[in-house]
Amino acid sequence: QGFLHERAQGMARALLGDPAGALALLERHVCERTPQDQQTDAFVLAERAWCRLQLGDRSGAARDAAAATAALVRLVEVDDVAVAHRRLGDVFAALDSGDVAQRHWAQSEAAADLFRARRETLRAYLDRLDLQPPADPMGSDTDRRP
Repeated sequence: QGFLHERAQGMARALLGDPAGALALLERHVCERTPQDQQTDAFVLAERAWCRLQLGDRSGAARDAAAATAALVRLVEVDDVAVAHRRLGDVFAALDSGDVAQRHWAQSEAAADLFRARRETLRAYLDRLDLQPPADPMGSDTDRRP
């Protein structure tokens, strides 16, 4: 639980403009992960690359971006794929690798489109099931006594 919380907190700090705080949490996340957690390496390494870039560490950003690119094959959640490619596109653009950035942005869009299509398929399936919300086990509000 704490492990995933650190990752989420690191990602939030990066989004809120605290690259130093985010980097510290994300570095700890990568160091303490289990083999199962390696599925999200690309996602975390891409964010780490962005943080390093914001802190002026272009060579560190390039290293993390290269490692994230290599780890993309282990991502299993299509939304993580979309986010990782988007962030890598941003990093490579800032590192003056425009062609690489364009490829990552295009892959991000493709993954996001797939995510939306899967979500719509699931929504249509659930609509066909015509599920009703479960009954309130406590009864209605009027049945309750103080």
